[in-house]
Amino acid sequence: MMMFFPKETKEETKEFVLFAINEWEKDNPKDRECVILLNGKIIGGINLEVLNEKNKYEIGWIINKNYRRNGYATEAAKAIIEYAIKSLNANYIQAHCDINNIASKKVMNNTGMTLEDSNGTRIYPKTGIISKECLYTIKNK
Repeated sequence: MMMFFPKETKEETKEFVLFAINEWEKDNPKDRECVILLNGKIIGGINLEVLNEKNKYEIGWIINKNYRRNGYATEAAKAIIEYAIKSLNANYIQAHCDINNIASKKVMNNTGMTLEDSNGTRIYPKTGIISKECLYTIKNK
């Protein structure tokens, strides 16, 4: 419920994969989609998206339900944060989660992110459910 994946059809999935490939082929991709591998098997994905302001990014992740609660999202998030700071000179990284998503809150806390706001809202397109949303950030000066 908390993510917009998996895609509903093979065609939607194909469009998403082609979008990700095309972004990586750019000199300065706006979206960097990465797979999370475990012993050569894709168990999830993580994204680093450029925000509208210079050196500001947003991250998001998803892990297959069979592999959750093993630290894989935290490990991937730490790696992509390090990449953003060291390789892209990021000075601000944010992530959002549903206020009820305890696992994502733990990932954000474990990566050094700080809760900035818990008064946001999100609407889930498939269900129409409205929920509170948290914003976590890392500010690197």
